[in-house]
Amino acid sequence: METDPQLCAACGASLPTRLADNCAVCGKDPLLQGRYLLIDTVGRGAAGITYRAVEVDSGRRVAIKEMAYRHANSIKALELFEREATVLQQTSHPGIPEYLEHFEAGDGKARALYLVQEFLEGQTLAEESSGRRYTEDEVLGIVDELLEILTYLHALRPRIIHRDLKPENVMRRASDGKLVLIDFGSVRDAVKDPELGGSTVAGTFGYMAPEQFRGVAEPGTDLYAVGALAVNLLTRREPHQMLGPTGSLDWRRHVQVSDGTLSVLNTLLAPDIRNRAADATATRQQVARARGKASGVQGAQVPRRGNAEPAGTHKSDRAQRRAVRRDLRNEPRNQRRLTRGARRSASTDGGKRRRPLFAFAIAAWVLISIFVHAPWVIMVLGILAIVFLPRILSRARDEATAGPSAESEAEQAREAEDDDGGWTLPDSDTDDVDGESAASEESAAEVGTTRSH
Repeated sequence: METDPQLCAACGASLPTRLADNCAVCGKDPLLQGRYLLIDTVGRGAAGITYRAVEVDSGRRVAIKEMAYRHANSIKALELFEREATVLQQTSHPGIPEYLEHFEAGDGKARALYLVQEFLEGQTLAEESSGRRYTEDEVLGIVDELLEILTYLHALRPRIIHRDLKPENVMRRASDGKLVLIDFGSVRDAVKDPELGGSTVAGTFGYMAPEQFRGVAEPGTDLYAVGALAVNLLTRREPHQMLGPTGSLDWRRHVQVSDGTLSVLNTLLAPDIRNRAADATATRQQVARARGKASGVQGAQVPRRGNAEPAGTHKSDRAQRRAVRRDLRNEPRNQRRLTRGARRSASTDGGKRRRPLFAFAIAAWVLISIFVHAPWVIMVLGILAIVFLPRILSRARDEATAGPSAESEAEQAREAEDDDGGWTLPDSDTDDVDGESAASEESAAEVGTTRSH
């Protein structure tokens, strides 16, 4: 039975042959460990290769990562590969590839370490972002999913720090659209820096937090990488292209975001780890608030003036009646205040025109008093009369033409309320009040008319 093109696990040659056949190049069994059929290469790094393979007995698709001894540039790289296998063996989360097994196989120069995991169908965020743009809310959703995975990893004891979180290491699973964090251990980018006393510097430039260059990795280190990944998706630029003179990401001039998203990214991308987010859980809460504010602004409904509110929404019916009665009592008083204010404004405007007249009248009175040798008391009284008498006469005229007093109108409103057992507005705006019928309005009007007569 013919199978898919396969690769020889012993020599790597491409062999489109039957399963039972040996490798035509090296003559050895092409199956890895006698059970895994290598189909093709899905990833390749400086010291490792990832294959898509099939377990012959079960037919299950798997991903096999190979670390050849001859390609490892340091003992530390081999240690990191072993650490990755151990870490995955201890994890169980839908956002992390399922660990199956790891082993050592091959002879001589072909000796290598192998890690077998579940095979994930889908695209990495790097592949996905090359053909589309993300909205701000979509990026916040990606950040939230990654923070949920980091919450699990950072809560383990000992805690797990990924150290190389970037779009190439985040895959969207085709079956359910969920994100999966891959490439644990940063094997491909692990180097040994002798100047740092053997400390391991792992990560990708641009996504690495400043402390990573000192060989330090904390939970906040992964949070910084999440922020850099979000900036990459929003700006469609690599983070290292936006590094400022101080080492911080100068990304704001490349994209406009809401205040909530700006606060989230500033918290994640603080250069000093002491000023960064405390943990993934707290940052998820901040992301939720940012997403809630954005949706709240888009879905907010501004109440329109004149629309009656549902009964009991803010005040009880009794409280509403008290408020209306208070408005009825204060309306004449407020009206008088408005009239007085308008009169004062009018007098201020007209006063400028009357000033020359006042000055002429006062000057004439003073000259007449001097000419007739009138006493100085008479002169002063005349001046006061010229100044204040017009104001006194104007106020008396306004009060004579004013309507009924505040007390009488308030008394009429209370009597009308006692008669009809409810409350009404004195004007034609009673249509805006819920619960009032035409019959009750007519009855209240008749009672008020009878009592006024």
